[in-house]
Amino acid sequence: MSFLNQVLTHKIRTFKTFMLCVGFVTIGMNISSTGPYMLDFQILVNSTLKEVASILPARSFGYAAGSISCGLVYKFVDVHMLVILFLTFSMITVAWIPYNTNILLLWVAFFANGYFNGGFDNGRVFLNYHF
Repeated sequence: MSFLNQVLTHKIRTFKTFMLCVGFVTIGMNISSTGPYMLDFQILVNSTLKEVASILPARSFGYAAGSISCGLVYKFVDVHMLVILFLTFSMITVAWIPYNTNILLLWVAFFANGYFNGGFDNGRVFLNYHF
């Protein structure tokens, strides 16, 4: 009963904690699902496995670019809004990936996904630090 009382008295803090937990799970599932689907991506874009494997560095560069650029933006903008936006855009890019039938569009989708994941991860760490 004390857990329920704690949740009811601290609704906003509980919601923030829940959303950060969802963010942890989302980033983990997003990053770990690429390997098993590599052969499906090969069939999807009708190319070789070597060409499809190049999407991994594209997402890594996007992740680094998102972390760096968003680390600079968090000083000037509300962190909560940016975290919500980056999590939303990350989910949109994950939903967009299966509809790409060209290897170039798949690279762009994975770069964008990495960018938004990097920005969200950076904001999540910032929120954990100031929580």
